[in-house]
Amino acid sequence: MESPQGNSKGLERPKNQALDERPSAAPQTQEEVDRQARIAYLKSLAPSPKPRKRRTKIVVIIIAVFFVLAGAGLAVILLTGETPPKKELQSTDMRGIQEELRKKPDPNKTNHREAPVFGLSFDYPATWTMADTDSQGRLTGYSPLMKLKSADGQTSNAKVRLIIQPKQSTIKEFAKGNGLAVLDSEKLTYTKPSPSQRGQTYLSFVNYPSSSAKGIDALYITGDIGYQKDQAVPMVDIIRVDPLITIDFVQCPNEACNGALAPFTLDVSNWQSNANLSQAIKTVLTTLSIQ
Repeated sequence: MESPQGNSKGLERPKNQALDERPSAAPQTQEEVDRQARIAYLKSLAPSPKPRKRRTKIVVIIIAVFFVLAGAGLAVILLTGETPPKKELQSTDMRGIQEELRKKPDPNKTNHREAPVFGLSFDYPATWTMADTDSQGRLTGYSPLMKLKSADGQTSNAKVRLIIQPKQSTIKEFAKGNGLAVLDSEKLTYTKPSPSQRGQTYLSFVNYPSSSAKGIDALYITGDIGYQKDQAVPMVDIIRVDPLITIDFVQCPNEACNGALAPFTLDVSNWQSNANLSQAIKTVLTTLSIQ
């Protein structure tokens, strides 16, 4: 009989074989190779995962900041028992704007004036001042201070003046002869004429013969008589209108317009380009209602 020792001897591991060495794998069959090749091909067809957009990170940051701020506000409430004070800047600014708007006159607002002594009434800009009838029987109104360009090209502090007076037999500014029309007369349409009043009238632009510069010294309501530029304007045409309505300009000695007022000849271009000036004057004249 063979001894056990002899049998075990045939099972001994070769001395040069490592303890963890495993037998080599069996070679792959052609079918297995083809299967793995198909798997690799299908994986290559699958779309690669898209990188996350940066916008996602931005949204996360915004949300985080929101919760941090909300937490800070909550901490103030928990620690002090009071809610954080609200910002008053916006409401304060709005109050300031509203206050400024109340102080600033509305250029489109008008006041109404009855003048029964002349048998008429009219509207005038609320920014104007209107005096009572003086000892000479004249009703006078003034615009606020304006920067007006004179016929000699200088810009000065000046005002528009409205004079309504009874029919006159003479006008001192025509003592040296006829006036000159420096613009074509404009035809105005009355907004609320009385039954005895014509629907339209001419507004004429006169340069006095005594004036040292060529420009607009005065505007007159001339009824149904109009003039072309550079045409003579005789005094007899002006004084036939009853009541006599004159718009002229006066220069102020200072910003406060305190002191004596001097005659002012308006540059023709200033009437044509200054819409605020012409509109204010036409507001008065077109609203005349004459009985």
